[in-house]
Amino acid sequence: NYLANSESLSDYYGNPVKAEIDCDAFISFYTETAESSLAMVQNGSQLLIACLLKLTAIYRSISQRSYRKSQIFCKKAFDMIDKFYGPNAVELEAASAHHEQGIIFQGLDNHGNAEKCFDQAFSILENLSGASEATKIGVILRSLGDNHYAMKNHIKAAECYEKTLSIYKTTPPDAGLIEVANTLNNQGANFCEMGE
Repeated sequence: NYLANSESLSDYYGNPVKAEIDCDAFISFYTETAESSLAMVQNGSQLLIACLLKLTAIYRSISQRSYRKSQIFCKKAFDMIDKFYGPNAVELEAASAHHEQGIIFQGLDNHGNAEKCFDQAFSILENLSGASEATKIGVILRSLGDNHYAMKNHIKAAECYEKTLSIYKTTPPDAGLIEVANTLNNQGANFCEMGE
């Protein structure tokens, strides 16, 4: 439960061993108790997916050397999503998994596959509604903009950053302040590259 809480993610940066131990403890707990209640299975599966996605983010954030481990946890998250929601899932967790996979590809300079992952995440979220989905769409569009920036496609990057900022104008004020700052920073770097 601690690991599934997004606010506690920063506590794990630099300490992937503790994160993995906590996730392993959760997986053991989930496995032992899942048969006792259908509600527990459903709730536990969502928490397990959240844990796997957090571990994916943790390992990809540490260094490029950790990307292999990040890919393993991302694959496990996709496996759980397929098991829990079925193939071609259109849930927030599936969009998050595609986004994480895209960031991994982007970090490995595989920008074509990164773009496919970001597009898949975006298409899932387009069909969902709510402030958290809008915020996540903004995050994905910024990632897509970063991917275009890395490929020196500055016009498409600028378009993505503009769309991201317009989305954040419609979300609650505190929902995306860090994302707005990151987007403005990246947009500024992109404009410098364009000579503006």
